[in-house]
Parts: sequence; structure tokens; C-alpha cells
Amino acid sequence: MPGIPDQVTAAAFQYGFNALGQSSQAVGREFEKYVPVSRLKYYFAVDTGYVVKKLRLLTFPFWHSDWSIKYESESQPVQPRYEINAPDLYIPLMAYVTYVVAAGLVLGTQDRFTPEMLGIQASSSLAFILFELAVIFVAMYITSIKSNLKLLDMLSYCGYQFIGAISALMAGLLFKSIGYYVVLTYFSFALGFFLMRSLKWQLQSDSAANQQDPYAASTSGTKRRFNLLILMMVLQTFTMWRLSAHLIAP
Repeated sequence: MPGIPDQVTAAAFQYGFNALGQSSQAVGREFEKYVPVSRLKYYFAVDTGYVVKKLRLLTFPFWHSDWSIKYESESQPVQPRYEINAPDLYIPLMAYVTYVVAAGLVLGTQDRFTPEMLGIQASSSLAFILFELAVIFVAMYITSIKSNLKLLDMLSYCGYQFIGAISALMAGLLFKSIGYYVVLTYFSFALGFFLMRSLKWQLQSDSAANQQDPYAASTSGTKRRFNLLILMMVLQTFTMWRLSAHLIAP
């Protein structure tokens, strides 16, 4: 710059870079408060082997025996690529995108496809998942059931139902309504069984634990957990049906 010493210019640039770096760190800290980026990395720590095994587990969970989750430390579970029972968000996210594409394909075969319909399917399916999450957490609060499961864990378990919705849609596309309802019924039981076994020991009842009679506490806590799991299974079946039934030709 004319008339300005090089030392002043360099100092000004250095000050600007430092200020920009501090601002970026501050923004990063604020963003981390609301969006746990470091935690998100855990849910996407998958590989091809894990995806194949997890899809097989979600489709045929009845022969799986070990449902425990291994931990690296007291609070940090093993990454999904090393632990098939760990929740992930990669499969739910990919299934969500695939569901929107599959819905567009089905609508296209019925001459009902428009670009706006893809947006409607994407937003409505996301709204149903968020509604399901809200109902689950309200039910846990009302029944005084607490768990170490985080919001992203629950989002993962709710997101797996897109696998069932996609499978039911494809069956409906090939075999009409009969194939659709057969596959939907199967995945309602399969994913319900998966939820029941995966979450059974991760839910605890504080109110039951505070009772004086240990036997009564155990019975009450078990009944509360069972009722919550049944609610989740019903919600999941309803959501899968709601996401796909209107797309199936009679």
C-alpha cells in the first residue's frame, strides 16, 4: 500500500488473521453447544462390513443372540464399525434418502410424480420421525423412566424404520397391496423385536428404584419399561404405515 510502511501492513494482516481465528473458534464453540459435531462423528464411524451386517440384523433379528454393547470406557461405547449393536446414523440417513427416491419412483409408475412431491415426502417423513421422538421422550418423562441413551441414539433407532418402509414400498411396487402388507407386517415384527432386545436393558425407572420394597421396585420398573417398549413398537409400525400406505396403488 502506498504511503504505509510494510511493517504496519504486515502487523495489520497478522492482527486480522488472529482476530479471524479467534472468531472462528468462538463460533465453533457456540455451534458445538447446539450441534455436537464431535459426537456426530461417532455415529458415522462405519464401514462396508458393518453396514452389511447391520442391514442383515435389522432384517433378520430373530437369530441374533448377543445384544450387549461393548464400551471403550465407562461412558464411551465402541465405534459402530467394531460393534454391530451400537446405534449409528449412517444407515438411517442413507435409508431416509433412499426412501424419498423410492417414493418418487413409485409415484412415477402411477403418473403422479412431480418435483414438489419429493419435497413433500422428505418433509413429511422427517416430521413423523420428530413427532415419534417427541412422544417417546414425553412418555419417558411421564413414567419417570430414564436412560443413558442420548437424543441421537433414539434418532438412530427411530430411523431404522425407513428400511421397513422402503422394503414395503418395493414389495407393493412388485406385488401390489398384498405384497405390501405382507412385508410391512414382517418388518413391524422384525424391527419391533430389534427394538425390544436392543433397548430392554438400557432403560431404567428412577421412581421404581426409590420404592422401599425391592421386589415391588423391580416389578414396577419392568412393567414401565415393557409398556414404553410396546409404545415404541406401535409408534414405529404406525409411522412405517403412514410413510408408505398412501403411495401404494390399490
